Amino acid sequence: MLDTHITGGGGGLAMAVGGPDEVVQRVQAALDDVGSVTHCGPVGAATVLRLAAAMIGHATRAAVHEARALTTAAGIADEHLIRAMARPGSDPIDLTGIVMAGPECDRPEAVGRARAELAAVQDYAGDLGIEVPITDIAATSTDEVCAGTVAVPLSADPDVRGRAMMDRVYGPGFGARIPTSGNNPLTDDIVHHLFADIWGRSHLTVRDRRLLVLGITATLGRADLLDVQLHGALANHEFTPAQLDEIPLMVSYYAGVGTGTAINTAIRAATGPATRPTDDHTTTARSLPDARVGQS
Repeated sequence: MLDTHITGGGGGLAMAVGGPDEVVQRVQAALDDVGSVTHCGPVGAATVLRLAAAMIGHATRAAVHEARALTTAAGIADEHLIRAMARPGSDPIDLTGIVMAGPECDRPEAVGRARAELAAVQDYAGDLGIEVPITDIAATSTDEVCAGTVAVPLSADPDVRGRAMMDRVYGPGFGARIPTSGNNPLTDDIVHHLFADIWGRSHLTVRDRRLLVLGITATLGRADLLDVQLHGALANHEFTPAQLDEIPLMVSYYAGVGTGTAINTAIRAATGPATRPTDDHTTTARSLPDARVGQS
């Protein structure tokens, strides 16, 4: 058996092949007819190369989006950023192409493939004992990167800002579910202060704050609030199931086995087949629990 990673296009194909030497040698002539062939190691090596290339591509795309948001907020035109990214003797990164995403990236199947690749990277790196924090962050912004909306500043209006932040925390459409009558001071304060001012601070990512809230909520023994937070994390693709499984292990040592067991039970329920995010990315606020924002 062989595995392959194929790159290239009109200028010719390049193929990285993983598998036993004798098998590669037997099919070398046939592979040479397809393109340039490199035997990169045992079975699985080409797949690891494909995942490594995906890591670089997605992280680069996310970084360019964030850089453009920063310069745009500072009033700097894209053309100046492009020049600043250029190096003597080399072509600049196609900033406009990355920001506009292109016809391949904006297709649902392309977003799904990107999510699957990054999730595979996260789990494989975890098995190897390698930390991939940049990939962890890039994985949470796949939709936004493809849509060209990474790092877009939130509105200054506290109601609009708070509801937009709710969408970032609990999934698209969540903020619209919260009553707008203005006759509930607690709900108004949660939207206008907790989400607009606290969750909305950019010094920590939503994923960072989620880990804090999950730990605190677990120590409170509130299974209902754990359910809300876990479904929000899954809706936003912040963690793989394997990463979530690390949380009760840590919690057990710092807050007791009983607390760790409670959050483990909540994670098992949230990541079951009925509630796991689907490959066609239809997970929205409609599939989340009721909007118990008063205590979230």
